[in-house]
Order: sequence, then C-alpha cells, then structure tokens
Amino acid sequence: MKVRRKKFIWLTIITIILVISALLYSSLFGLPWKKVSVSKDLISYLDERYKEEFNVKKMIYNFKDGKYGIIVSPLQNQEIEFHATQGYGQYLYVDNYPERTWEYEMKRDFETEVKKVFPDLIYFGVSTVQGESLDQVKEARFPTYRETDSLLSASVRMNKTFDDTEEIWEQIYAFSKVVQENVKNGEVLIFFDPTGEDGQVFISCEIKNNVLVNKEEIRNICEVTEFPKGN
Repeated sequence: MKVRRKKFIWLTIITIILVISALLYSSLFGLPWKKVSVSKDLISYLDERYKEEFNVKKMIYNFKDGKYGIIVSPLQNQEIEFHATQGYGQYLYVDNYPERTWEYEMKRDFETEVKKVFPDLIYFGVSTVQGESLDQVKEARFPTYRETDSLLSASVRMNKTFDDTEEIWEQIYAFSKVVQENVKNGEVLIFFDPTGEDGQVFISCEIKNNVLVNKEEIRNICEVTEFPKGN
C-alpha cells in the first residue's frame, strides 16, 4: 500500500508539473493549433484585401496582448516582409503591408541618389508610422509612397564629425530636395556619429510640399541636437 501511495503521489506531482509547464508555455508562446488556425484566417483576409497571393514565413504570438499573427511576404516580392495579426476595435485583422511597401520602394528609388549626396554614409533607411494605412486600402489598392499622406522619414548615418559648414548644409539641402520632390509628407534625419572624441549630432528637417525649401532657409527648417561624448 505504501508503494502504491508513493507512486500515486509522484504521478500527481508529475501531472501537476506538466500541466503548469503546458500553461506557462501556452501563455508565452501560444497554442500551436491556434497559430495554424489564425494563420489560415489571416491569409484569407490578405488574399481578399489585396487580391494577391502571400507566403507565410513565420507564425507568431504576442504574449503581451495575447494576439496571434504571421510574418508574411507577397509572392511577387519576397524581399518585402510585414506583419498581419488579430486586430482591435473595429478591425478584425490588421496588417502593415502598405507601410513596408512604401519603405522598401522609397529606399530602392532613393538609394543611388542619396549615396551621391552623402558618399561617406554608412546607413540609409526609410521608416513610417505603422498602422496608418488601415483605412487607405480601397478596392485592393493602396496609395504609393508618393500619394500617401502618411509621414515618411528618410534617414542617413555617417561616421564623421558634424562641421557646421556650407558644404554640409548643401548636402542636407540636396537630401531634403529629393524627399520633398517625391513625397507629400516627409522628413529627413541625419546622424553624425564619429568614433573619436567628438559627440553625436542629430539633425531633423520636416519637409512638406507647402514648405519652400531653398539653400538659404534650409537651416531654419532643420533642428540640430548635439549629444556630447559620454552622454
């Protein structure tokens, strides 16, 4: 009887441990069957919303809000990756396909010109606020980066000291002009990040079609922020 009782106690303990482990795993990583189910629903949503085919690269679960989703790419361009997830409020599902497309295409179209302006840059990228395109998709079409009213930020980083010279401001003006001529609501961000004793400098310039940008006033529409070394 004592042996059976010990076995029962150990089996009970093991069962409790397994149940707790399963609950902990599902709370952190989600339920495998639910990931598959939601993934299928999201692909159907994307196919209907954009009238094109997509490839699921990864099924995901956000333990912070308990929502399931996928990382996905359009079959016609696997270089674009975006998220589609369970939604909120009036949105059953949400995605950032337009935003990632704007970022990808704007970087592709601007990169050669930007490298001419800043031959010593070490990084060039484009970003936008995610989620603003939810109401911009009409009949399976969304606006291009040239058409959208969403804010698009073009940024460069250089491993050099910021010298407040005419040459530097000529470069900033040329960069700003490229953005202004191609987007309705944009900004340029320039990071000077030297490796020596000098501190970092961050320059942000808000560029809109209704703002006349010229070489004389470019300094006035840009904000310069200095970060001394060690801060």
